Amino acid sequence: MTTIKLTSRCRVFRLMMKIGNVLTFSCISMFGTVIVLAEDTPAGSNQLLHENTAATDAVVLSDRIAHRESLGLVLDAAHRDRLTREIGEVLMRIRSEYPDIEEISARPLHVPGMLHLGLEADLLMAVSDLVRDEESDISSKTGIEAFDELNTMLGLTGIRLFRHAGIAVMEYGALVNIEAACRAYREIPGVRYAEPEILLGDGSDIEMVKDQGTWYVIVRKAWGDCPSGCIHEQLNFFTVENGKVDRIETAQAVHKPDFAALLEVRGWH
Repeated sequence: MTTIKLTSRCRVFRLMMKIGNVLTFSCISMFGTVIVLAEDTPAGSNQLLHENTAATDAVVLSDRIAHRESLGLVLDAAHRDRLTREIGEVLMRIRSEYPDIEEISARPLHVPGMLHLGLEADLLMAVSDLVRDEESDISSKTGIEAFDELNTMLGLTGIRLFRHAGIAVMEYGALVNIEAACRAYREIPGVRYAEPEILLGDGSDIEMVKDQGTWYVIVRKAWGDCPSGCIHEQLNFFTVENGKVDRIETAQAVHKPDFAALLEVRGWH
């Protein structure tokens, strides 16, 4: 089970990506995404480990699937929760029958509830007036109607402003569809760009989709210089229908439309 912590220093260095990729990457390696391993699990508690790992991965994957399914700005919490429970059960069944893949977890692709905005001068000044200092919460409106309305719809809870770079880090309390939110912000005059808080590098991961009652699951083991993108990968394919798990040979899986679509989305081979 892993969690991800992002420090304030990490955010500052991430924002330097707009200035220089090499500097950003080295700083992220030193100060950025921190993987915190859970405490050692006592002997005899493998089932608890499976349940905790499945629950954590289920949250990551349900968010990912809900983002793909939804065109709205805010995700349906009830639907996301149903997905989380079902995905957790599917992963537990696979790991129970195929323990060789139990250590592979779903990898978040971006930080939930956070995005970066590049702001032009007028909007930057308005946001500067809104934010009293770099750690403050929102205390008023900018007076720019489209910007204020979108912030309210998304449940904006805070802004961290980096004035010299012209960048605002926006933080939300709601289940925001980050991709849809980015598209909406890009339509507002004065927004130069909008993008998620991306987690750089690569690693082992899980992808899945449900089609006509069957879950199609790809478990990817990746290794070899993963901060730069991983040199090697091994793909494992599974289907789960009515609680029955089947492992599918790669030569057969790549010709199934659901597996093929997932491979194309992720760029896996």
